[in-house]
Amino acid sequence: MPSSAAAPRKEVDRRRHRRVGTRLDACLDGGGQLVPCVIVDVSSGGAQVLAELPADIDRVRLDIEAFGTFECRVVWATDTRAGLEFLEDPQSTTARLAELLAGA
Repeated sequence: MPSSAAAPRKEVDRRRHRRVGTRLDACLDGGGQLVPCVIVDVSSGGAQVLAELPADIDRVRLDIEAFGTFECRVVWATDTRAGLEFLEDPQSTTARLAELLAGA
């Protein structure tokens, strides 16, 4: 007799780049609107930040003091978090963020 309860689905991580957890202060510049943020994880492809972004912003510059400025696309956002995709190629980003991505 088949069970009416569905089997739990196994989540598949589709991320292309390994993420590194961090707590790094940074700043977002969205068309002249400066928003302080905290990077909570980062990869060669992007970052997740704690920030309150205005709803109309879809491109930002992420300024990380020790690593420089990165052009980003806002992939998703909630009231307090945002997912950013780096717009430069992942190899270039990896080279610029090598110390951070190594978990240092």
